Amino acid sequence: MPDRIHPQGTDLFQRIIDAAAARARIALGDRPMLRRCEDVTIGCGHGELRFEAWCVREGDGLATITALATSRDGQGQERMAAAGRFTFGVDREGLE
Repeated sequence: MPDRIHPQGTDLFQRIIDAAAARARIALGDRPMLRRCEDVTIGCGHGELRFEAWCVREGDGLATITALATSRDGQGQERMAAAGRFTFGVDREGLE
């Protein structure tokens, strides 16, 4: 999928996954592995981006994370730049 979007969108896609992974590390420990990308919306960011991520479901070694990137447009209004919902699991191979 990332090869079909604009390079700026590819960077934003990676950054939203990184924000989600950082939150997944809090829920699952040091080695979360991306298991599923359930929904992603990539818009365009203007200037500085702000990232937020929340754990919306956790259990059985999995954590579902919702991540959001916002920026301010030319009129100073906060706008969504990207959003996604990702499921992470524990990288059990890395633990052995």
